[in-house]
Amino acid sequence: MRFDFGEPTRHSHGIKAEDAERLTMGRKSHNPGNINKPADAEKTILEHSENIEDTVTSSPAPQSTIEPVGTIDPDDSHRRPSQGTATLRRDRRAKGAVRAAHARPAENQQFTGGPASDTASNAVPNSSAASSASAALSPTTPRQWLIFVALTVVFSLIAYIAYGFIIYGKVLLPWQDNTPTVTVGVGVAPKNLNLAASSSDPTSQALLGNVYQPLLQREQTKNIPAQTSPLLKSWSISSNGLEYTFTLKDNVYFSNERKMDANDVVWSLRNGIRKKYPGYDELKDAQSISVSGDNTVKITLSSPKPHLAWLLTGRVGAVYSRAEGGAKDSSAVGTGPYTVKSFEQGRKLQLKARIDHQYRAANTNDVNFAYYSDADAALKDIRSGKIDVYIPPQPVAASAVSQAQKDSSLVADTSDTSTRVALAFNGSADSKFSEQRAREAYRDIVSKPTLINGLGYSASPITGPISTVDPGYEDLSIKYPQDISGARQKLWYFNFTSSTLVYPRSMGPKIGELLKVQFAAAGQKITVKMLDDAEYHTQVEVKKKFDMTLVRYTSGQDLGTIVDPNYFIGFTDAQTDADWAAAQSSRTLSQYYANLTKTAERITDKAALAWLYQENAAVIRRNTISAVKTTSPASYLPLSAGLQKKK
Repeated sequence: MRFDFGEPTRHSHGIKAEDAERLTMGRKSHNPGNINKPADAEKTILEHSENIEDTVTSSPAPQSTIEPVGTIDPDDSHRRPSQGTATLRRDRRAKGAVRAAHARPAENQQFTGGPASDTASNAVPNSSAASSASAALSPTTPRQWLIFVALTVVFSLIAYIAYGFIIYGKVLLPWQDNTPTVTVGVGVAPKNLNLAASSSDPTSQALLGNVYQPLLQREQTKNIPAQTSPLLKSWSISSNGLEYTFTLKDNVYFSNERKMDANDVVWSLRNGIRKKYPGYDELKDAQSISVSGDNTVKITLSSPKPHLAWLLTGRVGAVYSRAEGGAKDSSAVGTGPYTVKSFEQGRKLQLKARIDHQYRAANTNDVNFAYYSDADAALKDIRSGKIDVYIPPQPVAASAVSQAQKDSSLVADTSDTSTRVALAFNGSADSKFSEQRAREAYRDIVSKPTLINGLGYSASPITGPISTVDPGYEDLSIKYPQDISGARQKLWYFNFTSSTLVYPRSMGPKIGELLKVQFAAAGQKITVKMLDDAEYHTQVEVKKKFDMTLVRYTSGQDLGTIVDPNYFIGFTDAQTDADWAAAQSSRTLSQYYANLTKTAERITDKAALAWLYQENAAVIRRNTISAVKTTSPASYLPLSAGLQKKK
């Protein structure tokens, strides 16, 4: 039953006071003892019934329809079987009112009949009663507030723990962070976090493979792309070498919990080309960089570019979130196993290990970088345990490696790198070294092991332009050994007795003096001159006023620089050019590597440069830290692949 205290015309019948009284009396007789029927509640209903009668009888009642006797409530029929249907309806309404009164708390039983015009007040419970109910739900005393706050904290903590278990697979408490921290000492701090726009090794060292992941992964001990990648199910190159296809994994997420898709990859590459970031010019002539299907990216070239795969293992291949607008100077959102926890330009960088579902099983340590301009201070700190790892800048002092190897608490790992040092000759037509035999003689004079020992570097002799970690490497030392007597004969024939060596001051005076001594043993007088960087650039690289110079090559797969006719050394050779063209048009990686070997042999045979040594890298770590394998820790340091605290 429902009471409706709205407009009078909505009621089919009025309930008279005597009927309500009679119903009430009947109720009392039917329920001996008036169990659960408070007298006040019945009084309230009687008063209310009188108000209803006053309201309803003020306007004509509509015609009522007599219902069949069979519809009479059995509870009412056994008490008053002789009453008509209209009276029974009124009885039922009154009975419903009594039941409603007993179903509500006493303080909520006050209703207002009032005039018909006061519809709002008649349609709802008394406003003071509603206010009382609302107030009862709000904390009003200090004790209630304390309980409210405590319950809020408890339920929030439960929600936090549940979220952590669902997302991270383990219980995490807000005040707990049990992730171990590894402190890595390095030489130079990054100026910013913008990997895409930067050509700086410190930025790449900290972020590449750690915060930002490239499309392709590189092998641990070789500068070649690996077949597997954290971002890819597979990748392939078409038989004509013009189409690269990358199929993405389904569940790779950025650190902001947004899923990576093919559009992010395409946007990253196109954005680098559009903004002319370093290295992206290699892709400017691509016919298309597009999405194919839901999770496939295709790069279509107009001509083969076999070194593209290698480029995509570096900063050119890094995938950025298009929603974030790509790389930023002071923040970073990537797919890698770390996020940037804290960064202060040139002073501080802290990486936080991701522990979401993507890296749940990695158990990666957090990483803090510490910066040292003094290698001795860094070695002192790693011995004391203040730092866990030290990566000395190259060239690495051999003494630092040997000292670490003698300390039982330390381990020194060394590895070959792409960094090479060469004695470059001016091959211009008006230079004394335009004659190939003169270049060969000076190449054959130098004792490379003697030079390396004198410098005190951790390095290895090298004879050709390709390092031991780059594709196309071949050991040419047997073919071109040291030969002082043969060199003397060649120089005597050309009446060659003196020369000038000009090189950057940053390489230090020792290497110039050591070379001077070695050339003197072959009867050659060498004048050594060091120049500041700006002066060196103008005199040597622009004006080409030099006989010999020292060049430090820090990137792998850079034969194209040497064979470029516009390169400052002025080396030209038709056969070398043909070999290089064949390498550039290679359709497969194996064909490309074979052509690199052939080109390197020709460059070495023509003595365009005298290759001196290849620098080694070193990672000095406490024996509680696991090893990491990389060919260039100064620019590529995959922290999650090593440098973790042993368990």
